[in-house]
Amino acid sequence: MNRKWIVKLTPSAESAYSKAFGDSKDEKTKRAMGVLDGLIDQLKEGHLMTSDHTLRGPLSWIYQAGKDRTRIFYALSHPTVTIFHISHVLGGDGSYSDPYPIFASLVMSGRYDQVFEYLGVRRPPWTAPDLSPPNFQ
Repeated sequence: MNRKWIVKLTPSAESAYSKAFGDSKDEKTKRAMGVLDGLIDQLKEGHLMTSDHTLRGPLSWIYQAGKDRTRIFYALSHPTVTIFHISHVLGGDGSYSDPYPIFASLVMSGRYDQVFEYLGVRRPPWTAPDLSPPNFQ
């Protein structure tokens, strides 16, 4: 039996969605919005919830998924998927706009502490040994 998940966005994820895809009607934006909507649909259906999608190290309970330039970072608390961060940028692993270190710095800044509290988890300590990007194959 395939259960549907409820997808919620944090205020910063909603803001990123609006900024990236807001009022623009050009073809590139429509395609990117379709990619993001497709990822969200896959989450609702219970896909993208395997260990292949988890981050490593102190953020290993957070998942990531992406296609093309779009990346989302999310956590599971059945029946809810909480999307923390949406990234739609040029750049990949190791570039200045790599979404993983950007997301990690937002986590470490305390931006998501209230969401973590709601989910019953704690932010990793500042002395976390490795917040470097995961090695995606």
